[in-house]
Parts: sequence; structure tokens; C-alpha cells
Amino acid sequence: MSPLTWSRAAVEALDAEAVRASMPREPISPYQAAGRLAAALGTPNEDGQAPVVATYAVERLIALGGRHPAGSPRDS
Repeated sequence: MSPLTWSRAAVEALDAEAVRASMPREPISPYQAAGRLAAALGTPNEDGQAPVVATYAVERLIALGGRHPAGSPRDS
């Protein structure tokens, strides 16, 4: 397993409230959401490095959930 891959146990041990608190109430871009999620998980995205939380992953979460990361519909 890659060091950038989270195990099921690591994901289940996450502090869901810390992740929720990292998200603002105003709409933000998937890029910004990825950065905030990575920071909330304790593994911030670093410039010049492969992202820990990719924009693509956030876009997939939006598509699957139909909601913008800030809780607003994406097209608002």
C-alpha cells in the first residue's frame, strides 16, 4: 500500500467533526476544499508534491452526493 493511501482503519478513526469544521459555510472551489480536507486530516497538500486529497476526489464526492463541499448546491 502506498504511504499516500489511507487504510480503512485510518479512515474510520478520523475525527468527523474536525473534517466538518474545516469546511466553510460559503461556497468554495473543489481545489480549496481538497486543501482544507487534507489539512483537517493532518496531511496537508504541499506545493510541488502529489496532493494527499486531490481535486478529482472532491469533485467525485460532490458528484456522488450532489452537494457542494460547503453544503450549497454546486451551481449556486
